[in-house]
Amino acid sequence: MSSQVKFWHLLVFACALMRAGMADAAVQLEEIVVTATKREATVQDAPMSVTAISGKSISEQGVINLDQLSASIPNFQVGDGTLTTNIFMRGMGSQPERGFEQSVGMFIDGIYMPRSRQYRAPFMDANRIEILRGPQAVLFGLNSTAGAISVISNTSRPGDTTTAEVTAAYEMEYEGTTLQGVFGGSVSDTLGLRLAARYRNENKGMYFNTFTGSTENESQESVLRATAAFEPGEGASLVLKIDYADFSYVGDFGEEYGQPYVLDAFGLSNGNTERMLDFRRNMDSAGADILAGVTDGRSSAGMDQESVTAGLTLDQEIGEHTLTAVLGYSDLEWNNVQDFDFGPALLFTGAIDEEYRQTSIELRLSSPTGQKLEWIVGGYFQDDELSNQQPNILGSAYTDPIAAAFGLDALGYYAAGNAVTPVLLLEGAMGTESTTKSL
Repeated sequence: MSSQVKFWHLLVFACALMRAGMADAAVQLEEIVVTATKREATVQDAPMSVTAISGKSISEQGVINLDQLSASIPNFQVGDGTLTTNIFMRGMGSQPERGFEQSVGMFIDGIYMPRSRQYRAPFMDANRIEILRGPQAVLFGLNSTAGAISVISNTSRPGDTTTAEVTAAYEMEYEGTTLQGVFGGSVSDTLGLRLAARYRNENKGMYFNTFTGSTENESQESVLRATAAFEPGEGASLVLKIDYADFSYVGDFGEEYGQPYVLDAFGLSNGNTERMLDFRRNMDSAGADILAGVTDGRSSAGMDQESVTAGLTLDQEIGEHTLTAVLGYSDLEWNNVQDFDFGPALLFTGAIDEEYRQTSIELRLSSPTGQKLEWIVGGYFQDDELSNQQPNILGSAYTDPIAAAFGLDALGYYAAGNAVTPVLLLEGAMGTESTTKSL
């Protein structure tokens, strides 16, 4: 091979190396700053197991809730069940028990959310999500025994450029419409404002109820968040965030699954010899009419939820130290009526009517970073009140010998020819008021 050919080979190889170096410089890993230790640090510098996802990645992937987020994160499972949202970290969780707070603590903009229904739509206009594995009692409270999830939404601060974003989506098969808008920017040298809103409506449900002959699973959701950031100078920063969310759902949760021929003796089978999950139900929710008025006048199976959350965060530099105060308020009203026997006979219909109010304050004093000894000292105070009513109906609709077989016709409703048989009305109520203090 001649020297001239070798020269051209070397030149081509050198150009390829230069292009590869330029590509590596242009394509760099996104560095996400987290506050998992109550200080700003990179994921690599945080002394704990932290998974951080940027809001941009969440938006590009179309993730709108915890259930969808957990599909791509190891050792993190979320299930939105009939009674509660179950969160598990490394296999640890609280199970579907409404009397307990979640073992995986949820924090939105620094405000603790102990009730699972408080964070149905936390990912709107999110800046980042931090998932912390393992006990987080020192920095996030005693209830975070399995881990913690911290969601931080975007804030427009003084000096930021004006941002306007509008997105719209329409789903053909189930006639779902989603609209979302974000507007933010700097009003003055000391004030920044941001407004984010989302509306989602599914007019056609994906489940078909063979008993009633209608579709179910229609839902509607409205979320609004207003943010104001005030920075008067001298190391002071004040951020106020107010969230409002309204969610409604029509119909029961889930569907029948099993071998229906077992029920043929009672006349409850539709003739199939086997059944698969196929988005079809065979449920009679007539008991929901009986429970009307108990759950804010709801007259059909489904769920309604309304929540308001407000947070005020103050940061003040005191010399080289930083004083942080976080004041939080949350108000949640949630009701649910379901056919809990998941079948065409009115055996068990239940309802939950829950109201929860919470006020909290957190104070922290942090030392400067980069020192041999770094410290944080603080305290937390929370006062909350929970009211939970759970009326249930034990009975049978279109009663046949199944009522007599299980002793459900003791009051003679079946003998009298009643179609709906409220044999027994069980009412349960739970009310708690607690105060939490920690240092």
